[in-house]
Amino acid sequence: MIMEKGISSVEVLPSKSSQVTAVKVVVKEPEAKQTQRGKRVGFVLVHAGAGYHSESKAKEYKHVCKRACQKAIEKLQAGALATDAVTAALIELEDSPFTNAGLGSNLNLLGEIECDASIMDGKSLNFGAVGALSGIKNPVSVANRLLCEGQKGKLSAGRIPPCFLVGEGAYRWAVDHGIPACPPGIMATRFSLAAFKRNKRKLELAEKVETDLIQLKKRRQSNEKVSSCFEFLCHPKLTADSGMENQPVLSVRNSRAIHRV
Repeated sequence: MIMEKGISSVEVLPSKSSQVTAVKVVVKEPEAKQTQRGKRVGFVLVHAGAGYHSESKAKEYKHVCKRACQKAIEKLQAGALATDAVTAALIELEDSPFTNAGLGSNLNLLGEIECDASIMDGKSLNFGAVGALSGIKNPVSVANRLLCEGQKGKLSAGRIPPCFLVGEGAYRWAVDHGIPACPPGIMATRFSLAAFKRNKRKLELAEKVETDLIQLKKRRQSNEKVSSCFEFLCHPKLTADSGMENQPVLSVRNSRAIHRV
């Protein structure tokens, strides 16, 4: 996102994708500068995440992306920093149950929601980031706070301020800096819970098939070892590989893994 001040008009750009929305920002400068360079134009681009997106939710994806762009534009029109506009847009995405961020995120193997978020200032290249964070409704707000606190300079006794925190440390830092906590249980939605159960069943099936394949391979290796013993002092015409014919061949299709976002 660019152009922090002097925004005069906003236009939603058409997009064929249900996961991407772009908003063009037209910025008017003082007349003296306009005669030299004309209007400066920037844009806000928001997408609903990589991976598979259900076509049945295309309408919801477009709406949440549009709202996110509008939140960012409102911040920029009010003279806020670009990083604050980015944060406002991402909070809108995190609050939507249809996106894999914040509320309604994919559950991990233990059935818990752990979120990652990061943000960078393009001018200074300073950044703030959190990983595996639970118990905070909007992880990007913690990342942005880390960025802001880091830009203030060193801490007491010359300590370097943190820029990337994970897990319990990230949670405690957020609460200590006034970011409200929320019960982890309310972050899951019926969509994310259903996806967790479905993916867990796929994972269990894939692990069972893999275990069966390993056992079959071990049995074959054992038979191969036994047959090699028959090479010496074996009965005439004994076929060591008899019984190995028509063995079933097992295969498994790739299944989606459960991952943290």
